[in-house]
This record gives sequence, structure tokens and C-alpha cells, in this order.
Amino acid sequence: MNRVYVAGCGGMLGQAFHGEFGSDNDLRCTDIDVNDDWLENLGLRDLDAFTEDVLAFAPDHLCHLSAPTDLEHCETHPDGAMQPTGWPWRIPSTSPMS
Repeated sequence: MNRVYVAGCGGMLGQAFHGEFGSDNDLRCTDIDVNDDWLENLGLRDLDAFTEDVLAFAPDHLCHLSAPTDLEHCETHPDGAMQPTGWPWRIPSTSPMS
């Protein structure tokens, strides 16, 4: 059984991911829109909290499904629309291969 951290798991892709892999893996699923009981409220814009949560879970795999989907908001707030996309990759690896 793998430990898999899935950020941005509240949308359609995240729900499909949870349905496909949830029963065979230890998942930690987070999103800013908590729309199911298997989701935890945590976004990527609070980098310190996100990093702490990922490191505490110590996943074998980290999946980043997060993306802003409100087109009108993204058009009027381009900095905020791009902000979260690169942050998760700055988390130090907990893999034995690092």
C-alpha cells in the first residue's frame, strides 16, 4: 500500500483519482473546496502549512491536481492564477532516492 498525497483533489479529476486509487492506497486528499468527507481543507497558497502537512504525512508519491478554474477570476487576477503552480515542487524530498 502506497501513501499518496493528492493536492487539489476536490474537482472532477480528484474525485476520479480518489475513486480509482482510494481503496488500495493510503490517500491524503486536500483542497480549498471541501466538498466530500474524505477531503481536508488545505490550499497551496499557504506554502508553510502545505509543506508541513506533506512532510508530516510522509507520502511515497505527491500528486498536484490543483489549478484555478474560475476563468473570469483568473483573467482579472493573473498573479493569483499563476501563483500556486510551482510551489509544491519546492518541498524537500522524503524519498530514499534523494
